[in-house]
Amino acid sequence: MRGLEFLGAVLAVFVLTPIVFGQPGVLIFGGPLPQIELSEPRIEVVSGPVAARLEQARALAAAKNWDEAVDIYRELAAESTDRVVAIDGSRYVSLNTYCQMQLANLPPDGLAAYRRLVDSAAEHWYREGLAARDEQKLRRVASEFFCSSWGDDALLVSGELALDRADYSGARRVWEQMNPLLCDPNGRSLWQALQGIDLKTRWDEIDRRWNERTAPATWLTYPDSQYDLAQIRAWLILVAMRAGEFDRAAFELEAFRHWHPQAEGRLGGQKVVFATALEKLLASARDWKPVPAPTAWPTFAGSQSRDAIAAPLGPTLVPLWDHPVELVPPPFARRLVRSVQSSVPTENPREVGRPLSCFPVMHGEQVVFADGHGIHAVELATGKPAITADGVIYRNEPIEPERQIGQFPLVAEAGVSFGVPRLTLNIIDEIVFARVGTLPTSRSELPARSGGDRLVGLDLRREGLLTFHAKPDDASWAFDGAPVGDGEHLFVAIRHNGATPQAAVACFDTSTGNQLWRTPIVAADTPAGNLGDEITHNLLTLVGDRIYFNTNLGVVAAVDARDGKVCWLHKYQRWIGKRFSPGATMPPFFERDPLPCLYTDGVVYAAPADTPAILALDADTGQLLWSCDQLADGLHLLGVVNEHLIVSGNRLTALDRFSGKTKWIWPESQTAGIRGIGRGLVAGAEVFWPTRTEIYVVDSQTGARTRSPLSVSSVSNCGANLTAAAGQLIIAGYDKLMAYGPPTTPPQTEKPSIPENTPRTGRFSDRLPSPARTN
Repeated sequence: MRGLEFLGAVLAVFVLTPIVFGQPGVLIFGGPLPQIELSEPRIEVVSGPVAARLEQARALAAAKNWDEAVDIYRELAAESTDRVVAIDGSRYVSLNTYCQMQLANLPPDGLAAYRRLVDSAAEHWYREGLAARDEQKLRRVASEFFCSSWGDDALLVSGELALDRADYSGARRVWEQMNPLLCDPNGRSLWQALQGIDLKTRWDEIDRRWNERTAPATWLTYPDSQYDLAQIRAWLILVAMRAGEFDRAAFELEAFRHWHPQAEGRLGGQKVVFATALEKLLASARDWKPVPAPTAWPTFAGSQSRDAIAAPLGPTLVPLWDHPVELVPPPFARRLVRSVQSSVPTENPREVGRPLSCFPVMHGEQVVFADGHGIHAVELATGKPAITADGVIYRNEPIEPERQIGQFPLVAEAGVSFGVPRLTLNIIDEIVFARVGTLPTSRSELPARSGGDRLVGLDLRREGLLTFHAKPDDASWAFDGAPVGDGEHLFVAIRHNGATPQAAVACFDTSTGNQLWRTPIVAADTPAGNLGDEITHNLLTLVGDRIYFNTNLGVVAAVDARDGKVCWLHKYQRWIGKRFSPGATMPPFFERDPLPCLYTDGVVYAAPADTPAILALDADTGQLLWSCDQLADGLHLLGVVNEHLIVSGNRLTALDRFSGKTKWIWPESQTAGIRGIGRGLVAGAEVFWPTRTEIYVVDSQTGARTRSPLSVSSVSNCGANLTAAAGQLIIAGYDKLMAYGPPTTPPQTEKPSIPENTPRTGRFSDRLPSPARTN
């Protein structure tokens, strides 16, 4: 599985050299550079006997032996397994979802046979769930008896409850499952499928395309809902308004006027002509007072959906603190360095010897950050210690004696063969959560005891009191980044150490620290090649009850946050068939770290570190919307502004969010002498992009410069990571941290600030009517 080539079975000479922060620790003489070749991802699909039973059920259904086919699908759907079923060459779903899809695709006689068996139980659960507004029971109907006569009722109420708690993505997801005509024949929503098409001139073509369903649906959708299609489409337009997605609402309303010009129904407790009522609501919605931009930046990328846009920053930014706050870089050896007789060109990594490990967060009037010393808090206004007298709210434990600097054992424990430390945090309900302890997530040799990494939660209201603590099950597992959470549960990526590392997602109870579930996702080779310890930092993306996971192992995954069940897996083409040497011939996209999925408006954007491609996936089904492989040096997804996905790396790029086509690149020339280093951000309509000693600022829509570069040479000469909230900009370099903001005394002349981007959230007080059945 690993393509490792060594000159001889052992290396003749090992020389241990002094290790300093961020510098290599081992020189290896006398052999060629080891060669690595990535493998295909290993996905745990259903076993042979299960696959045979599925084929048997399909054959029985084709022969119209409904009862026997239904019995097999029901039996398999009830199995408790993490294994998945392939829909096509790149997409996988859970066994339960696959069985429900097959039942939904049965003809009317087959559905009738199924419903005779399950309708009684489905009705009982539905009525109990409706009476108590019990989401768990309603979800059970939709999960176990999706195709029962009560499945669409359960979907309707589940969507209403999701809307009540402002889970707009969840409401849209379940309502779009209520009728196959709510998506195009490929399973894409109206908003995604018809972008760039002139609706007014091409309706005949669109109608033909939309209504021709020659093949069974490849996504889970209710086959014969009793609810009027116009009614469901009207509710989906309301969801877009509630979410502040006014352009989407207008687009869907235009299609609604074509398909249902005179349709009537109940809206807001009154009988109305839908098109007329929706036009009035949308006109008034555009006048709603904009929801202000976030005044906090509680986690990496500003939100757990990783798509936050900061409030606009003033035209003049100056240092707010008398002196930068000193950072203690975490100790590590970046890579095994080999002195070889052959002449192999070596590419300098982006962060040579001085990695940007610190990713600060902002909470109220405080900046919270982690470094090699621990977790700290300072006052935003002054940079003085906060929370505690010295500002330290968590102090790292001393490094074990055998791993002290300059005393690493040879070879396996000598240092890190790939990866650099990334210290991210997440503040949830006044508690800051972090991964602390041993840096490597994969080991060339397992330690005799647990690797020492753990999750902690520190209460910012009580001087950093430790309120949460969890450790991996054993030394073969490691936490792979800071967790996300909903207040009651924490979700974290975890990695299993072995010849082939395995990625999984785990859930913990925040009150007890107990692990509630763990779901394996995929296993695959990594760029470390098992040559030494490896540091990874994989962050999850949490949106409502869905977790999205860019594994960097050949798969992007969606997992149900409530029970850990796989919703879908998307397998992409890894950078396979090519050999490389760790630290020597690495392609630039291997430096995408950390880079979680970015979610917005029903789309998941991912830029895995084992492929040059940037992917756009349907968040509900995992289907590929587009792929762009022209930005191998695109290392960060900074956000979506209007129609643009902002990507940063060596240069800044805006991609069309619907097609992946390049809209602008800055600077235009690859030889302009300006190179991005560190993670920037979007504030208002501007993109702030750090280079070695300056921050450049450009317009998100045009790529044109909007202000003079901001010099940060006093803070860093090797790039920076940026955080912004409440009009303040936090700059984290290699070993210094500084806040910038508007001057206390404004200058005599000021340039007008860039208008704030249209917010993505809104307010709508109209509740949907509770569903009622007549039968």
